[in-house]
Amino acid sequence: MTTISSSTTSTTAYKVTADTTGALVLQTGATPTTAVTIDTGQRTTFPTTIAVGNATPATSGSGISFPATQSASSDANTLDDYEEGAWTPTVTSGTGSITTVVVGGQYRKVGGLVSLQFTYQITNNGTGAGSITIAGLPFANTTGANVSAGVMREIAVNGQTGSIYFNSTTTLLAVNYVSAYPGGANNYWVGSICYYAT
Repeated sequence: MTTISSSTTSTTAYKVTADTTGALVLQTGATPTTAVTIDTGQRTTFPTTIAVGNATPATSGSGISFPATQSASSDANTLDDYEEGAWTPTVTSGTGSITTVVVGGQYRKVGGLVSLQFTYQITNNGTGAGSITIAGLPFANTTGANVSAGVMREIAVNGQTGSIYFNSTTTLLAVNYVSAYPGGANNYWVGSICYYAT
């Protein structure tokens, strides 16, 4: 094995080694730890997280860390953002008002494509009627108004289904059931949508 060393014992020392398989190995630290391996097929392995831009690499597992705030690329073929997490929908009725509703949601954004799930359980419908509007999307919608976005289903009372569409170019979503108000006491709706964001 041939070793090229920085000839230091500090924790920032590096070594480039060629192992018996012909792979090129980049190591760091006074007690060398492999950071990058390039095998004879020119395949590169990173055993830890790769950071993009000014992102802080994750301290567990392995993968690619993107900055908390997207650094958008003008190249349509460049993946410049990834994020996942929870979001809190705001649920209101078309007419009247819902007294008590419990909500939840998860999202994932890959580049400009956002997919998310949500739930809302109406424990006290109050005077709610008409349609249901959901606000509070984790990213602004650039898909446009009057565009179909997803589907939903009630899972506790009647098993009815519904459709979801953007009623404006803002972050608001309108939820529309075919023949009835998609609410009511103890209704528990689950839904998923997909849309484009900047």
